[in-house]
Amino acid sequence: MPVLNLDELVTYSKANPGKVNFGSVGIGSSAHFVTEYFKSRTGADLTHVPYAGAPAILQAALRGDVHLLMETPALVKSQVEDGKLRALAVTGDSRYAPLAQVPSTKEAGVPDLDFGFWMGVFAPKGTPPATVSKLNAVLTEIVKSPGMRNRLTEMGYVPVGSSSQQFSERVDDAITRFTRIALENKLRIQE
Repeated sequence: MPVLNLDELVTYSKANPGKVNFGSVGIGSSAHFVTEYFKSRTGADLTHVPYAGAPAILQAALRGDVHLLMETPALVKSQVEDGKLRALAVTGDSRYAPLAQVPSTKEAGVPDLDFGFWMGVFAPKGTPPATVSKLNAVLTEIVKSPGMRNRLTEMGYVPVGSSSQQFSERVDDAITRFTRIALENKLRIQE
C-alpha cells in the first residue's frame, strides 16, 4: 500500500474505489465493527474480507491478500518491528508504549476511535457477590504482579486489573457502542 498514515489511506481508498480491502477475524468481530466505524467517520472506501481467525488474517496481510487489518498489537508487533507490516495508527487517545513511533488515532485526526483491545473474566449469572469479589481480588493481584505485568507487556498487552464494577461498565459501554455502530452502518452478523 502506498500510504504512510490514515489521511493517505482515506485519500488512496477514495481514489481507488472498490480496490482496497480490509481483513478481519470474521463477520461481527470487533475488528470488523471498528473498521466499519472508521469507514463511516472518514469516508474511506474499504471492502471487508472475513477470515477464520487471527493467524489466517495475519498471513493474508503478510502475503498482500488484504491491504489493511485492524488487530491487536500483540499479534502484529513483531511484524511491525521487522518491517513486514506498516502500522498507521493505534486506536485510542494515546500511543502504545512498545510501538511508541506509531501515532494514536486521536493524533491522526480520528479522535473518537478509542476501541482499545481488552479481555476479562466472566462468571455465571447468579454467582454470589462475595465469590465475584474474591475472584476479582485474586485476578487483579495476579495481573498487577511484576512477573505477569512484564510478561503481558512483552506480549503487547497493557495490563490493567480493574474492579468488577469497572469491568461491568466497560462491557456495557462496548455493547452500547457496537450496537450503535451495527445500526448506523446496517451491519449484520451474517453477510
